[in-house]
Amino acid sequence: MNSEEVLWTGRPLLKKTFLKFIINFITITILLIFAPVIFPLLLLPLALLFFLLFLLALVSRLFSPSFQQLLGELSFISILTIFFMAATLIFFPLIISSWLVLSILFFILHCLYKRSFTYCVGKESVKIERSGILSGYVKIISFDEIKEVHIQQGFLARKFNCGSLAFTLTGAGASYSEPIVITEGARTIFLGSILSILLKGRRNIFWDIKNPEKVADILRGEIVKWREAREQKMAVASIFRELGRLKRLLDEGAITQLEYEEAKRKLLVSIPQKTVTCKYCGTTYPESEIECPNCGAPRRP
Repeated sequence: MNSEEVLWTGRPLLKKTFLKFIINFITITILLIFAPVIFPLLLLPLALLFFLLFLLALVSRLFSPSFQQLLGELSFISILTIFFMAATLIFFPLIISSWLVLSILFFILHCLYKRSFTYCVGKESVKIERSGILSGYVKIISFDEIKEVHIQQGFLARKFNCGSLAFTLTGAGASYSEPIVITEGARTIFLGSILSILLKGRRNIFWDIKNPEKVADILRGEIVKWREAREQKMAVASIFRELGRLKRLLDEGAITQLEYEEAKRKLLVSIPQKTVTCKYCGTTYPESEIECPNCGAPRRP
């Protein structure tokens, strides 16, 4: 895919990713802060209830032995859970600090991974490229492999005017290129291959791009043009094959020169031509005509 053939190029947006991170970060942080306090308070009445029922069962023997055992196990698990949650209060500063460091680190790595993708739409194919330190790939999907183009948009994606384009392929899909490995060490090559396998799910999708409807319209329009051009080429090739067959029949004396010329004229007339549509009356006519045969309006340049 040459640069002059690229009709659109883009990369994933990070606005939605940032907002999702903020929402998830605040939610989990609140749970981490209040869980060691709230959960024991909620479980304490339940544990006391199980324990009282267990004592009542032992004293009155109103319940079967199996049910007494179940009550005892439930009360033991409840009390053990309370002690476990209370013990986390001792390590609470370590848990919170670890959560802060790991969440920020994960967010940075996720953003770097997301921005490593580049997408292109050409006249005959789409390209999905990922560049990375350990591994990368370039995948080119030709238009004859694309069956459908779907737009995937959630609530946040619609608010930020972004979304993903997913491609439904006709067959097994284009083959993946070999992983791009920067260094030659065996460990790096192995890790790059593992990452390439794990990240394969993003290889048939334009992930969180801006204006997905516009890109989908461009892509669908180019696919229609490409298919029409392919059908025209196939029709022309079929006509020239038939002309070759007629020429062989003429050389063999199976048909006369007059029959050959008549058949040749009919075949040449049937060659599909590019057409245009009149903007005034809507009539479709060959592009070679300088004006509309129906209303006489000049051909639109």
